[in-house]
Amino acid sequence: MIIPIIKFIYLYFILPILKPNPIKKYFEEGVYALVTGASEGIGRAYAYKLAKEGYNLIIIARRQNLLEEIKKDIEEKYKVKVIVKPIDLVKATEETFNDIAKLYDEYDVRILINNAGISYPIFATFFKDYDMEPVRDVIKLNIWAALKMSHSFVNKAKKEKNYLIIYMSSCTSKFAVPAGTAYSSSKAYIRQFAACMSCEFDNIDVTCFSPWNVSTAMIKNPEVSFANCAPDTFVEWAFKFVGLVDEIDPYIVHYLEDWGWWAMPLSLQKAS
Repeated sequence: MIIPIIKFIYLYFILPILKPNPIKKYFEEGVYALVTGASEGIGRAYAYKLAKEGYNLIIIARRQNLLEEIKKDIEEKYKVKVIVKPIDLVKATEETFNDIAKLYDEYDVRILINNAGISYPIFATFFKDYDMEPVRDVIKLNIWAALKMSHSFVNKAKKEKNYLIIYMSSCTSKFAVPAGTAYSSSKAYIRQFAACMSCEFDNIDVTCFSPWNVSTAMIKNPEVSFANCAPDTFVEWAFKFVGLVDEIDPYIVHYLEDWGWWAMPLSLQKAS
């Protein structure tokens, strides 16, 4: 028990003093960050936080009208450039991914945030009752799109510059989730993939976040509370750890929730 407590104190109280605002590591005048799933929720919060830090943006999501609203607001508030790319990554073809890869050549993209993801309608459904088409979509977006975008990103990266990739996993990646089989498994894949990626590069940092409840449309926008944090709150906590750790549940309350779950016997986890 002593070691986890020491780790907690280091991560949440000492590391922020030693490494304040680590996102600055990747910044130079004119650089870009690319965010998927940027039209709402956590992706939108990432976009605003990055713009506040001076990064130009490439924002990707399905709904162009929402992206255009974000572009207008961010450009007025933060005086950075915002490139809008209305793309449905579930339906993305090889040509689509090639077009996205060209953005890395056209713009100096230093940060890639693989935020886009889906869980419903298959979450809260037992595997035997699955409609397999939505399962395919979950795998295509949660896994395949993230891998394709990451592969082109690392191959465009220049050795003399610093880069960052952020992945969004989930607390469900860490334990068995009855009626959440495909979604939690897809997030476990991303969590493991990010861990492996973090070992492969000297100049590309990789951080994976595995949150509990964040009030977003994916979980039907629960009321913000002590345990259900707002997307902006989540991102503020997340940015304390970017590039400094391989994986973490950054919101302090969620981190403590992890402790509680790990301490719970498997029989009680399944009953939950």
